[in-house]
Amino acid sequence: MDPNDADIEMILRLEAVAPLDSWSWLTHGTVSWDAIDQDMIRMFQDLDVMYKVVETEEGWVVPAPEWAEACRSATGKLHRRMRQRSLELAGSGPDASVLHLAPKLEKWTAVRGRSNLSCSLLGHVSGHPLLSNRWSRTSRLCGLAPDLRWARTSSRWYRLGTYAEPEHLSRILGPEKGKGILGAALPLHQALLRVEQEQAREGFRHDDL
Repeated sequence: MDPNDADIEMILRLEAVAPLDSWSWLTHGTVSWDAIDQDMIRMFQDLDVMYKVVETEEGWVVPAPEWAEACRSATGKLHRRMRQRSLELAGSGPDASVLHLAPKLEKWTAVRGRSNLSCSLLGHVSGHPLLSNRWSRTSRLCGLAPDLRWARTSSRWYRLGTYAEPEHLSRILGPEKGKGILGAALPLHQALLRVEQEQAREGFRHDDL
């Protein structure tokens, strides 16, 4: 079991409670207090996330805006905790038994993340516990083995198969997706540098970069 599994499960449970992508629900909806289990309550307390509970004719509820903000705050803190944990784990790398059970990423390449400081991997994933076998982009990259045998993202370990040059990958996926890949692609040395710089910023690396 990966140390981040419990946090991932909690994020998925939070997403399942209410339709946070529904404008109508966000404007008029509520979450019944009965729908919030003890694990969620403890998680909110541990993360110091506040929300308001009000009494209605139907019973005690959390108004939609309160729930949406609590979920946003909690999810952000869970993602940061997972990222911190992953940056630390990447320093020592995975045990062979752990890596053997990790999903595999084939024909992968490095791409820029949502910020100028981050990056992720794009490739064909198999054996993922939440995704079917398909082309996918990983979460934020937190570690990459010098010999390219494994990668650690914010969420989990990956076994790395064959590296694919961005031009090759763009031909495989076709002109529409290929153009985006070429625009976002990062040389491997730049991806490694971004990961090392993030490890240093977060205190998990102490050499001069």
